[in-house]
Amino acid sequence: GRLPRFALHLPRKERSGRRRGGAGVRFVSTVQEGVAELFGELRIATDELRESIAALRQEIEEMQRTQRELVRERPSAVAPPVEEAVTVQPIYHPRQAEFDAISEDVIRWAEKMLSESEEDGWRPVQCMKALRKKYNRAGSIECWLKWMPDSRSAAAAEADGGRLHPCIRVVATIDAPFDAVCAYLSRADNLGDYNDLVVDHRDLELISPHSKITWGAIPQILFVKARDFVTFCHFRWVGEGGQTQLVINQAVEHDDKPGNNEEGDGRTCRAHAIRGANYIKQDPHDPTKTNFSLLAHGNVGGNIPTWASKTAVNTVAPIEPFKLMHNIETGALACAQALQEEEQQEPVSHRPHKKRPSGLSQLGYACFWPDGEGGWNGGTPPSEANTVKQPLPSEATGTADHVDLPPVVLPPVPPAPPPVSLPVPPAVALPVPPPVALPVPPPVPPPVPPLPEARTEPGVPLPSREPHVPGTDTVHPERPHGGYGGAPPPFDHVESVDAPA
Repeated sequence: GRLPRFALHLPRKERSGRRRGGAGVRFVSTVQEGVAELFGELRIATDELRESIAALRQEIEEMQRTQRELVRERPSAVAPPVEEAVTVQPIYHPRQAEFDAISEDVIRWAEKMLSESEEDGWRPVQCMKALRKKYNRAGSIECWLKWMPDSRSAAAAEADGGRLHPCIRVVATIDAPFDAVCAYLSRADNLGDYNDLVVDHRDLELISPHSKITWGAIPQILFVKARDFVTFCHFRWVGEGGQTQLVINQAVEHDDKPGNNEEGDGRTCRAHAIRGANYIKQDPHDPTKTNFSLLAHGNVGGNIPTWASKTAVNTVAPIEPFKLMHNIETGALACAQALQEEEQQEPVSHRPHKKRPSGLSQLGYACFWPDGEGGWNGGTPPSEANTVKQPLPSEATGTADHVDLPPVVLPPVPPAPPPVSLPVPPAVALPVPPPVALPVPPPVPPPVPPLPEARTEPGVPLPSREPHVPGTDTVHPERPHGGYGGAPPPFDHVESVDAPA
């Protein structure tokens, strides 16, 4: 670029210095702009890093919530194939293999009994007409009766002399949700509301987290005096996805409660809940209802003749099964209302681990697992766990349908990561350039406007830039000095103009 005109009058050295001063200012300005742009990019990168950390933290919290939901809602552990099953596991009782075999045998017997029809000896039982509107108004409860020998084994039937004992089969649809039915039946304090035939009960011995031996007592029924029962009970979840609760039982003996098989002497006579099974599952056509299938094969014991036993059963059968299902439905509906109110009052994040409660009370026995497993209601405490070689079900019973595994313990949920503090860059002290003394130009006088064009009369000389030639001036007769008031004209030369005649 060209220097300003006033700089041309400065010495050459001062000219070059002023040029260097201008370049220095531009350099400092460029550095400041570069540093500002660098800090702007750093701020943008820091904001993006904060957003990434916040998104990562949110994703970790979501994973933790999902894992907690899976822990709450996970179904019971599904057993792997028998060939891959772990054969070394802790047990609760040295006879656990024996009782596991009993459980498998009872399940096979129950499936066979439920699949039979009237052609196999099952006789339909109608609800008593006077109670039908109260207990079976919708006709959703069906009952059958069959007399059969002791179903535990051929040896047991032979030891009993081949006597026949009643077996009740009930299939009902309960107008209450499945979860409410399970929760209601699993609580021991609800027993008296639906089963008034059991007046006392307690646990005698814990066999496994899903099995126990119980004792129960019933009052006198007609001319059959009070009886007591010692029964082995077991529960598990079966069916598709493990969504059906199965509770089974079989009569056994226990040293803590030796039985008395004779009437009299003021002692309670021993009766037997020979075998039984209870299948409880959600109605596949209506999720607000529950399907309930019941089997109960019992022996009243004592010296009761067969005709007296049949009279008592024929009197009770048209009432008690229908009354039982009606009472369960009434209690489960109230329980469902209570559960719904509890869920509305308690936030989802504060709800405890979701349980699958099990258990109920039937003919002469009561067993409850309100926490899903390991429930205890008095009696001999469980023995300490031992680690022994546990035979597979195929070795114990000749079948590989089921194997009990210890409960699966999921790893603890890791805690949420602490908040990340981003490093704050130190303050950068920018160099401050020294003050630059810029040259001050001298004041420029304002431009002088041009003089107005000289107007003359005929014979008055006009301004001209031609060289002046003496003797050529034309003077107005009334203005001897050229019409300017006696002063000489301000121009170097005027042209001569001829005056009119």
